[in-house]
Amino acid sequence: SDALARQIAVIDCQLYGNAFLDKRSLSQLDKEQTKLAHLVDFHHYLSHSVAHQLIYWAELVSNSELAAEVVPPVHPTKDSLVTHFVRVAYLLLHAYRDFSGFAAIIRALTFPEVRRLNKKLWHNCSSRTKDMFRELANMVSPSKNYAAYQVALRSKLELYVQGHGSMMIAVPWIQPHLLSIRSIVTAYTAGDNEDHLSLGDIVLSAPGAQKLDLELSILELCQHNNCTSDFSLEDILSTGGLFQTKSSSKRASMAASATKAIHIEGLRAAVIP
Repeated sequence: SDALARQIAVIDCQLYGNAFLDKRSLSQLDKEQTKLAHLVDFHHYLSHSVAHQLIYWAELVSNSELAAEVVPPVHPTKDSLVTHFVRVAYLLLHAYRDFSGFAAIIRALTFPEVRRLNKKLWHNCSSRTKDMFRELANMVSPSKNYAAYQVALRSKLELYVQGHGSMMIAVPWIQPHLLSIRSIVTAYTAGDNEDHLSLGDIVLSAPGAQKLDLELSILELCQHNNCTSDFSLEDILSTGGLFQTKSSSKRASMAASATKAIHIEGLRAAVIP
């Protein structure tokens, strides 16, 4: 599980590292210019790949002859692909802070074509795995503009952000951010929206420009541990009142615990964030 999570995180880090976080291109939702299209494409590819594997797995566990031909052979009574993917998603979130890969796998487990096979897929899963999945699935819920995801991202950033240097500290799940930018542009564009779009430029009112800057700041913090705006770290991390930042002493004690090894039932070795 850790080997797979690590490889997914490597790919997502490379794709997000190549992203061009230009405010003008982002406000136009130009995924080609920003190169975010590659991150989105891999996210969709990963979701559908996982869903395909789960659907095929449901056939394997109900067909002993087919299961025996797979290399290595599948043992329906002790093997569980669902448990494996839930562990991968957990590690992507907590060890590698790859929200894009994490969301791709959890969303695959909630696809209608996968959910209809739940009886076959989940029958061999422990209650701990089911509890872990419910906790993780809540973070990709679209309710209240993906509020659970926004809180989870900010809580991770608060642990690792230093406000200086240049290193990637998280890979965001980019779709909720693009939806947020779309809603900002729709609600706060000054003047005739159609005219601005045809000219390839968008003028936002002051409140809209501030909201867009905050959205950009979150993406920049993820990508290189600092941002170009004049907002304080507290302003960026507590956007919209979703997440309350901790005091500096509390944050220091939490940061110390952020490097503790992660132990997951079924994994031979602990994983260091």
